[in-house]
Amino acid sequence: MPYLHAVIAAGRPAAQKRSLIRALTDATQRVLGVPRSDVCVFICELSTENLGAGGEEPDAAKINNFTMFLREGRHLTVRTALLEALTDAAEMELGVPRPNIQILLSEVAPANIGEGGVPMGPAKQPTWFIAGRDAPSGPARLSETSSRRELP
Repeated sequence: MPYLHAVIAAGRPAAQKRSLIRALTDATQRVLGVPRSDVCVFICELSTENLGAGGEEPDAAKINNFTMFLREGRHLTVRTALLEALTDAAEMELGVPRPNIQILLSEVAPANIGEGGVPMGPAKQPTWFIAGRDAPSGPARLSETSSRRELP
C-alpha cells in the first residue's frame, strides 16, 4: 500500500511507461515516506474508442487518469503535496499539459485493508510533515522547463 492505478490511452512506448512507473513510485516514496517496495503501480491502456468524455471519443492526450488507494488519516497538507508530486511526475513523463491529468486519492480505512489476512494499522504522517518542513521537491515541472525530457 499505496496502490496507484493509471488509465492512459494505448500506444505509448514501453520505455515511457517504465519511466512513468518509476517517476510515480519516486513521487509517492518522497512525499509519503513509504518504502519503494510498498508502492504498487498498475497501468491500464485503453483505446480511445473504449472511452468517453462528454459522450464523445476523447483525444488520446486527454486520457491520463490516476487513482491512488491509500490508508486514510494523512493530513490535508500531505495529500495536497502528493497530488502535486504525482501530477508533476505524470506531466514530465507523459509530456501532457497539467489540465489533462486527473488524479483521485481514495482513502481507505486501515481496517478494510489486509496484508497476509491481517488488517493494517493507521497511516503514519511523513517525517517532513512532523518536523514542520515543506514537502521534498522532485524534478522541475515540465511547465518550468524549456523542453520535454528526452526518453532513451
